[in-house]
Amino acid sequence: MREVLATAIHALGLTGQVRTLEKNHAYTTGCLADSERFLRDRFTPTDVPLDLVLFGSLARGEASERSDLDYLVVVHNLPQDVTLSRSFISAAEELRLKLGLEKPGATRTFGRLAFAPALTETIGLEEDTTDPLRTGSY
Repeated sequence: MREVLATAIHALGLTGQVRTLEKNHAYTTGCLADSERFLRDRFTPTDVPLDLVLFGSLARGEASERSDLDYLVVVHNLPQDVTLSRSFISAAEELRLKLGLEKPGATRTFGRLAFAPALTETIGLEEDTTDPLRTGSY
């Protein structure tokens, strides 16, 4: 659990009274450990110009068995192996099934590739958009 939240729970005398949050944090911790092992078994980190970035309940540390897997595969530069990005997406889907999590939401915001410069150069700026053609993600 995030240190600030854990401190607040303790200071308010709520230790043991926020069982759902504590249970979900423990569940999230297990999911993240399983995810790291799963991906390390399939990819050599130094050879992959891609990152699997988690959002939503997993990123906040409050996932449950009913959560979805909101993620983006962020591409930093073109890999030597042009099939690597699709392999990474396939691995993320396999991981989602292994963890028993739902598919990313129907908005198509997550569960796909996004180019790092498009994210860092547009989010929160004048060119901020949800149009995948303008952000460079697909």
